[in-house]
Amino acid sequence: MTDAIIGLIGALIGAGGAIIGVIIGAKMNEGVEEKKYRRQALVDAYTHFFSSAYLFISKRTDDAVYQMLTASEHVKLLCSAEISDKIDDVIDTLLNSEAEDMRQSIDRLRSEARKDVEN
Repeated sequence: MTDAIIGLIGALIGAGGAIIGVIIGAKMNEGVEEKKYRRQALVDAYTHFFSSAYLFISKRTDDAVYQMLTASEHVKLLCSAEISDKIDDVIDTLLNSEAEDMRQSIDRLRSEARKDVEN
């Protein structure tokens, strides 16, 4: 009888450990999936912003401004506060500068965006 109880306790401990392992594994996977989703959403938002910015540079229409500002707000919802401020600076440059300054500003932001996506 004692051997049966010891065996039952051992089985319960083993089952408990397996359940705990499954729960921990699921939580770890959840974190990885969330990070992967956030990264992809951020890449998509940056891509849309950069394409909108280049469209604005080439067309300079009210619709192009609207698209660029909308795309910038999308990125700013996902990116770091530091990058958000830099996006505002880029928009200011785009709205008030010459084409070469615009491209340089976008290039600087692209470099920062790469770092942001990697984090």
